[in-house]
Amino acid sequence: MAAYRRGKFSWRAFVSLYITWSALILLVSGVILYIAPAGRIAKWTHISLLGLEKEEWQAIHTIFSFLFVIAAGFHLFYNWKPFISYLKDKFKQAFALRKELYATTILTIAIFVLTLWNVPPFSTIYGYR
Repeated sequence: MAAYRRGKFSWRAFVSLYITWSALILLVSGVILYIAPAGRIAKWTHISLLGLEKEEWQAIHTIFSFLFVIAAGFHLFYNWKPFISYLKDKFKQAFALRKELYATTILTIAIFVLTLWNVPPFSTIYGYR
């Protein structure tokens, strides 16, 4: 706990807490943008959720996404040694879990490609908006 001494500002803690708040805002704005009607309908009807219209939610989501990526870079900078140590440990474990590593890699690539190709159920989830 020496890094969090009373009175001394901790950039590491600041970045971690900012990422947490940003993630919560991205979660809320992402859900709202998902359930909000299509652009023209939302614009013509002036539908607002929690007091903000769709364009305002889009702006919030975009800005916080951009700043989240920057903050993640700082988070990585401030936690480089623990991150490398974590990766080394996980890399060793991954080879002990080869089947799971291969399965999750193939699943991730498949979801990525099938989403780009608009294949159900991914196109259905995205098309629901």
